[in-house]
Amino acid sequence: FSAIGELRPPHKYLQSFSEFSVEMLFNKHIESLRFLDQQGFIAQHLPIYNFRQKFLKEFLEAGKRMKSFLSPVKLIYLMYFGNKTRFTKTIQEQFLAKQLRLP
Repeated sequence: FSAIGELRPPHKYLQSFSEFSVEMLFNKHIESLRFLDQQGFIAQHLPIYNFRQKFLKEFLEAGKRMKSFLSPVKLIYLMYFGNKTRFTKTIQEQFLAKQLRLP
């Protein structure tokens, strides 16, 4: 759920459902993959051995985006007013609501 408080680059897609079980989250993930597949996207099958390094790199980049004097205010705004209404929808719902642009 804390992911919705981040400043996100437009090419990073996110859907966040804090109240769902792991099974429901997995099903939402599969639904979104199918939708993106229908839109012409091809899922990349990345090797697992490099996952930790890529995850930490993206984590540090997110931290750099949040380093400023106004970051606490931005975080509160994004959590409760900005991103919450955007990212608590599926990728397809975001696309249909014109909150998400696909290349």
